[in-house]
Amino acid sequence: NKRCIHIFDKGKLPLLCSEFLNLLYSEPFCLLLSHLTGLTLSYRVLKPDPTTCEDENQGGGNNELELENSKESTDCHSCCSGNIHLWQPGSYTLMSDTSPNQNEFILESFLFFNADNWSSEFGGVSTYIVRDEDEQLLSVVPCSNSLSLVFKDRETLSYIQYINHRAGLNKYHTTMMMYKEQDQEEEEEEEEEEEE
Repeated sequence: NKRCIHIFDKGKLPLLCSEFLNLLYSEPFCLLLSHLTGLTLSYRVLKPDPTTCEDENQGGGNNELELENSKESTDCHSCCSGNIHLWQPGSYTLMSDTSPNQNEFILESFLFFNADNWSSEFGGVSTYIVRDEDEQLLSVVPCSNSLSLVFKDRETLSYIQYINHRAGLNKYHTTMMMYKEQDQEEEEEEEEEEEE
């Protein structure tokens, strides 16, 4: 198996969890991620109000931003996938050249919950490496209420280390989301149309 994790059924989630997951799929959240990362995850953009920018340069201003539609408004379901996971002893994922999103540029988002006493000795660390090289680019240790954003290119592989017996009864939850740029979606659709 390429992975051993518990993925919660979206249809059976408690209302609060379901609403939170919907927030992660929402256009405002994609807009926030676009603003933080510079990626095009939403066709709407944050546009500074020139009058407040001028005031700000003079020591005033309230930093308000207005929304500008560069295209019609969309939700993020077309460029986003993900779910809520439970990580416990025995959980892991493997690196794979054949994962569905491996040949794409992806923004991975992990939001960790219930990992207060987590230690890297337990495993469960998200590890990123370069394809065909031993070099480790990044490791992300679970930490409660923290958001991890990692932009992966086509040469970056990732896996989550096996959670071993040292974890004991400890476990944690994540929302694990993958966001793809809107422009990338359009390019892929154009390529498919050309092939037909």
